[in-house]
Amino acid sequence: QRAKRIYDASLPIVSGKGDFNFAEKRVEIAADPVAPINEWTYAYTLPPDCIKPQRINNTDTDYEINERKLLTDAASPIILEYLGVQTDPNLWSTDFRETLTSYLAYYLAKAFPQDNDKAEQQWKEYKDNLGEATAKNGQSEPPVVPQVTALTTGIRRY
Repeated sequence: QRAKRIYDASLPIVSGKGDFNFAEKRVEIAADPVAPINEWTYAYTLPPDCIKPQRINNTDTDYEINERKLLTDAASPIILEYLGVQTDPNLWSTDFRETLTSYLAYYLAKAFPQDNDKAEQQWKEYKDNLGEATAKNGQSEPPVVPQVTALTTGIRRY
């Protein structure tokens, strides 16, 4: 049970450290019914798995993130491209899998303060793996995933 909580907390942390192809998602979302009380015209609730928004309507539209809300002047509905938490390990790259494993090993090694050397070793391995995974990202073909409608979360772009 505790290991599952550690894993669930670690996956978005490690996923957010790089723009991993397998984590790219695209979804159409409607504006919230209440407009923001600031200079922006529209507020949109971010998808629950959103780690980092990337683009709106396939352009570099200006936006701000505030308390899981995307604030922008882009009219509703919008197409949001973002990096999300990909829970299916079959879609992960081998390098990402190794990076996540080394992060979890570091996290668990910290639980044993009498062995700080092991935690430091795991942290170095994690950083090395992360550098390699982000450098290789996009250099190989992503797995083929069937295309779905724009209203469905989890669309893969090719």
